[in-house]
Amino acid sequence: MREKISNRIRGCLRLRLTGDAPERFLNLCRTNRILVWDLGWVDSGYEFSVSLKDFYRIRPYARKAGVHVRIA
Repeated sequence: MREKISNRIRGCLRLRLTGDAPERFLNLCRTNRILVWDLGWVDSGYEFSVSLKDFYRIRPYARKAGVHVRIA
């Protein structure tokens, strides 16, 4: 609970994830301690929330997994 409140204060983004290997991307995030929450399936991909600080760290993992990450 405390972590969710601090993420809201510091800033968070809602992102949409599409591509061939979204599970690999999520595993890479988990391995590199990037916190992802409110994960859910929508029309053509996943939507999730991430802190603003972690948003700037996900680019290399998105490339490695071959996925596209867009702000929803």
